Amino acid sequence: MVLGRIAVIDGRIADAGRFLAEAGNTPGSPQLNSFGPNMTLARDLLQRGETVPVLAYFEQVRRFWKMGGERLDAWSAAVEAGRDAQVPIGGNAWQLHLVPLSPLFRVGLSTDVQLIHEAFEGLPLLQLEFEAEVPWVLQEPFTGSSERE
Repeated sequence: MVLGRIAVIDGRIADAGRFLAEAGNTPGSPQLNSFGPNMTLARDLLQRGETVPVLAYFEQVRRFWKMGGERLDAWSAAVEAGRDAQVPIGGNAWQLHLVPLSPLFRVGLSTDVQLIHEAFEGLPLLQLEFEAEVPWVLQEPFTGSSERE
């Protein structure tokens, strides 16, 4: 993935497509089989109009990412129809979507990075986005007052 992203930055798009194909040849792993593969290079190529290697990658990863079949179907259909497979979340930020890890917790990645430390200024960055529903159990009924009586 990293070599492919460097190739994109260098303008070597054909090389980036080959690196994406190599990444798709993985046999999978428990993590990849559950959470799916890294889509960053696929996103970079889609942003440059390179749909063929991305669609091929979607088919490659389908072998091990059984839980992602519906998402891969939707993304493939969007790419083939010329629609953006990425979900815009404001400005030029994107995410493929938030993946549910449990009924109350979803995660995803965004390029809309906030609060960048100066050591990382100008570098390509991703930000982890998450949503969580946290059930609260109170020992006492909430009265709306912050002080105890």
